[in-house]
Amino acid sequence: MSPVLLSLLGGLGPQLLLLLLRPPAASGDCSLPPDVPNAQATLESLTSFAEGRRVTYKCNKGFVKVPGKADSVVCQNNKWSELAEFCNRSCDFPARLRFASLKKSYTHQNYFPEGSTVEYECRAGYIRDPSLSGNITCLQNFMWSKPDEFCKKRSCPKPREIENGHVNITTDILLGANIYFSCNAGYKLVGAASSFCAPIGNTVVWADEFPECQGKTEKF
Repeated sequence: MSPVLLSLLGGLGPQLLLLLLRPPAASGDCSLPPDVPNAQATLESLTSFAEGRRVTYKCNKGFVKVPGKADSVVCQNNKWSELAEFCNRSCDFPARLRFASLKKSYTHQNYFPEGSTVEYECRAGYIRDPSLSGNITCLQNFMWSKPDEFCKKRSCPKPREIENGHVNITTDILLGANIYFSCNAGYKLVGAASSFCAPIGNTVVWADEFPECQGKTEKF
């Protein structure tokens, strides 16, 4: 190849230079597949593709495949099949909340475009506050809106008194709270020394049976 031609080729961009220097495709073959916005083709180092060969694209980082849209092209009659844009920006999977879980209809979804909304439901031991929204929305910056604390802890029943003893409430009697038992002087605690407010189905109960304060003990 002459120095003049080499000089001319050197002024071309690397992608155009690759197209000019690669060997011509065989009859019925396709050359490199088309560019697709926000996606990269899986080429496996190939520059020529036989009739019927399929090439799949993967979305670039920060983009997600739109459900239901095709993500591959096929070499047919020396040209590639058409492929519409299929990668779009999306919010990440919604965060796990301490007091609520994502409704099951959203748990297998991975595409949340701007403006999409998901709904949560209260976890066991919590009750819904109807004045607050249980939804969050994917915002323009592809961050989720801040959720309200729309589920409140349920309250256990007021602890009954134990004969010859005391029930000590240190904070409150809401979900997760602990209470402690003690006996009057001269009585012995038989059973658990404490209990906590635990979720059972759609309600909350004291997890341990209340103890007894039995018989006066001998004093020396």
